Amino acid sequence: MRYYNSNVDLHHHEASCQAVAQGSGPFLLSYFSILLDTLIGHFLPAYQPRLKVREKAVQTLLAVLKIRKFKEAEESAGSMAEASPSESRFLYLRAEALAGLGKNKEADAWREKALLLNPDDEISHALAADMLFDLQRFAWAQREWKTVLNLPPATGVNDANAHLELGQIDMSEGRFSTAANHFEMALELFRNEKARGVGMELEG
Repeated sequence: MRYYNSNVDLHHHEASCQAVAQGSGPFLLSYFSILLDTLIGHFLPAYQPRLKVREKAVQTLLAVLKIRKFKEAEESAGSMAEASPSESRFLYLRAEALAGLGKNKEADAWREKALLLNPDDEISHALAADMLFDLQRFAWAQREWKTVLNLPPATGVNDANAHLELGQIDMSEGRFSTAANHFEMALELFRNEKARGVGMELEG
């Protein structure tokens, strides 16, 4: 599962990143828009789930939450978490349902439990972070992505994804220089792997 191709103009993006770190004004937004459009397609592959049935359950819960069936989602997520105790996304989805029911303190308690699961499993944290990012739970996505960056190996698709999504969060919150640094790190990972002649794959 390749996440890049040889047509990306690395030198152009590297120079632009450096300019962004020092710049201001409309150029920032227009540059970041172009950069993200180019990079996301190369660095963010569709994750292959370890178990298809587990992934289907996650998607089903997301659909239930989307139609605001919070009570049903909370009960289902709890049952799924019991059946698959190593899947942190079920705890996060239970938290989403609880938040929808106005139980924010209880929701945060479940999120803290989810964050502590699988302390040495980079892929589990990456999957959780990606889902939280899509749910716009950016503070929790940041915590998960930072966990990914603290786990070995310090290369590969998960670290590239971490830098890309952390950069997007920083950009959305006005931290343009920090965002540029994250995008540069993603590009560095790309360059290093390309120099080695190795494509990046995520195996289930």
